[in-house]
Amino acid sequence: MRKKLTYEYVYNYFLKFGYTLISNTYESAHELLDVMCPEGHIYKVQYANFYSGRRCPICYLINKKHPYDYIKNYIEKFNYKLLSSEYIRNNDLLDLQCPNKHIIKMAFHNFYQGQRCPYCQGLILTYDYIKDFIESFGYKLLSKEYENATYQLLLIECPEGHQYETTFGNFRSGHRCNICIRKNMRGENHHNWKGGISALNNKLRGLLFDNWTYNCLEKYNFKCAITGLKYNKKDTLEVHHLYNFHKIVTNVLNELKLPVYETIGEYKPEEINSIENLFLKYHIINIGVPILKSIHTFYHYLYSDDNTPQQFKEFMTRLRLGEFNDFLEGNNLTLDINYEVLDKLLNKEVGDKNGWYNKNAFDQQSG
Repeated sequence: MRKKLTYEYVYNYFLKFGYTLISNTYESAHELLDVMCPEGHIYKVQYANFYSGRRCPICYLINKKHPYDYIKNYIEKFNYKLLSSEYIRNNDLLDLQCPNKHIIKMAFHNFYQGQRCPYCQGLILTYDYIKDFIESFGYKLLSKEYENATYQLLLIECPEGHQYETTFGNFRSGHRCNICIRKNMRGENHHNWKGGISALNNKLRGLLFDNWTYNCLEKYNFKCAITGLKYNKKDTLEVHHLYNFHKIVTNVLNELKLPVYETIGEYKPEEINSIENLFLKYHIINIGVPILKSIHTFYHYLYSDDNTPQQFKEFMTRLRLGEFNDFLEGNNLTLDINYEVLDKLLNKEVGDKNGWYNKNAFDQQSG
């Protein structure tokens, strides 16, 4: 029987190719792992696939060359017009005209991933706005001009003085300095070294099905809240945390005034009981939303793991506006949103008295 690989081995294997393993744990070669490529793109991949030579799909899409006619026909399929007369690479900015006659610049790989006219979606932001937003996190915006969040690379300096380029969309989603991320995941700073809580997290996750996951699934009649589809072997149901799981664990330990030990065995039995009880109490207050695994994976590809109800609201709004139609079509999915349950459960979490998941109210706002 083949020996199971350790987390450290897998982490170092990714590092050998300039990739950084972000996931906290490793169980098998076929589980999806969060990985950051040398260009700073964060995506999910199985270790078995990475070992076989598969690399960052975003880099592949950016560098892949398509015939001009393919680009033109694809763009016009969505009632956009391609105004540029030539095309070289996927990350070249193309002049496009949207159905509402707005002239925009956008790379084909962004259009292919579902991004559309920022004017129509109210996504045009001012330089002063993004400067204030970035600097509120202790970062500095070094770029002197800003045109569009969907494609423009900005030069940013982190609090440690590292300079790097990223889009405002990535920064707003929680992506930060790649150099700091790699630095903080090495040696004694890494979560699997002394002070790590992977074992505790695994134990607490094991409590969830009978005490929380099943209840969440039952509220939605064991259907995906976005598509209305039931569990199937090809695309299982997963319950999305509206609040970050690791933050919940951290809050539990802070509230109980307990340290993070290297192993579970260092906690007293009464301390374990207190941790489990408070952890489950957080999950009674907290809300989970069942969604298909493919959608769950796509969601965390777009956003950081710092989950909030507001972040999920934004994702649902972008879905309803058609920004991710290519993703839905590619996975043979259609929207059948459970407005009634989502409205009741999420209104108190988001604090929207108008019922943002109410279909009629949403259509009035977006139409």
